[in-house]
Amino acid sequence: MSDLAEATGQTARNIRYLITEGIVPKPEGFGKGAVYSVEHVDALRRYESLKAAGVTSISTIRDAMSSSRTRVLGPVDGIVVVFEDAVGLHDEDAVVKRVETAVRKALENRKDS
Repeated sequence: MSDLAEATGQTARNIRYLITEGIVPKPEGFGKGAVYSVEHVDALRRYESLKAAGVTSISTIRDAMSSSRTRVLGPVDGIVVVFEDAVGLHDEDAVVKRVETAVRKALENRKDS
């Protein structure tokens, strides 16, 4: 655990929390015999990338971590977009327009509240 903490800059306490939350996989073995691998380092780096992008919800992070096709864009002016890549996406321009419309609507609703 101390090697993993040192390699990733995370505290042992936070690593244990992230394991409990399902963000980081459980180690092989238990206690002092627990073995952590590059898989654990990669999970912690991906977690940090999501946090750096402005994703703060642990459930959103968990969802993003469970899918290799999840992407996070942002933050841009306080906005973070999390989406799942669509398989067989044929009209990217249409998707961009739908996302743009949704973001504009969300911003308008935020101004009204």
